[in-house]
Amino acid sequence: MPIDSSVLSGTKLRVLRPQLVISDVTGSTNEDAKVLVTRGSSEGLIVVAGAQTHGRGRLDRIWSSPPGGLYMSIALRPRLGIRNAPLLGLMCGCAVVKALRSRLDVLLKWPNDIMYQEKKIGGILSEYLGEVPNLAIVGIGINANFRSDVLPGPIRECSTAILDELGTEISLNQLFREIVQQVDELLWKVDRARCFEPVIEEWRGLNCTLGRRIRVNTSEGVIEGVARDIGSDGSLRVTTDDGKRVTVTEGDVVLLREMV
Repeated sequence: MPIDSSVLSGTKLRVLRPQLVISDVTGSTNEDAKVLVTRGSSEGLIVVAGAQTHGRGRLDRIWSSPPGGLYMSIALRPRLGIRNAPLLGLMCGCAVVKALRSRLDVLLKWPNDIMYQEKKIGGILSEYLGEVPNLAIVGIGINANFRSDVLPGPIRECSTAILDELGTEISLNQLFREIVQQVDELLWKVDRARCFEPVIEEWRGLNCTLGRRIRVNTSEGVIEGVARDIGSDGSLRVTTDDGKRVTVTEGDVVLLREMV
């Protein structure tokens, strides 16, 4: 098994009441979580696998998930209305970065990539399941205890793994526990503040996007300019090359150069 069933024993949490489902291999932890929710599972369900055969990223892209990674999906209740459900993905991205930072100086690239020195080391996939059951499933994938040269060619060129960078394997039990603790802490801050501003502030301090010249490939075309900020809804604010200020709610960001 990728982690021990007792991994959270003795861990103090303020909000989450975890229900762990662990397997060596599955098709997709997000899909497994969706099925379990239809059967009555609630907030705090966490599905973990040591490998995925049909892992997915955004836009139904393949997420290569060889053995040795950490693949998990958490069921979370949207806070302060369903319009804020996408912010749970940003929140979990912050949690993962904070958990990893004792090992590597990772950063967040809008909207859902976890980066180390311009290479992707992890990612987040958030899916809202609708007003019934009023839950979001947030998938987390981290390239951990394998070498990135096992990844498919196009992915390998822009990816790295913890084993590549540290030269040694890490404890997936410890990393998992720290991620859950960080998610729980951020949920507590959101619930206490009754807004997502604590998450937005965390994200601003943990990202590699703001202040950078970027290209955003969206469904409506390409935007080039400087990333200035993120809004209270998690959207990206960009000043384009011709001086226009635009708000981006979806798309893939390419970092073009250092801070401007």
